[in-house]
Amino acid sequence: MRAGSLYLNALGDAQYNECSKGVADMSQEKVDLKKEQKKNRKKLNRKAKIQRITATVCSVVVLLAACGWIGYSAYKTYEQSKAEAESAEAPTYTPVDLTAISDYVSTLNSEENSEE
Repeated sequence: MRAGSLYLNALGDAQYNECSKGVADMSQEKVDLKKEQKKNRKKLNRKAKIQRITATVCSVVVLLAACGWIGYSAYKTYEQSKAEAESAEAPTYTPVDLTAISDYVSTLNSEENSEE
């Protein structure tokens, strides 16, 4: 025996017809949905393609902006370190008056000589 005939015997003729009608309605809905999708397939494919291209273009723009920002920051840091290196290479000489220290040392020497 087939499963359908068992189902028919268990439920009776009226209930079986109602169940099979529900299945048929569901199948018809699926068929209608497939027809609608087939009818609009070109539009849907075009819309998906446009969205994919838009996403790709936006991603490229964001990546280029990020690379540009990173490059600019690196260049700016390089230029600053280069300027600091140039300023560190050329020492500046500041004249210092050491006469006070010389006078102090000479007074210490004269005191040592006088003590001897």
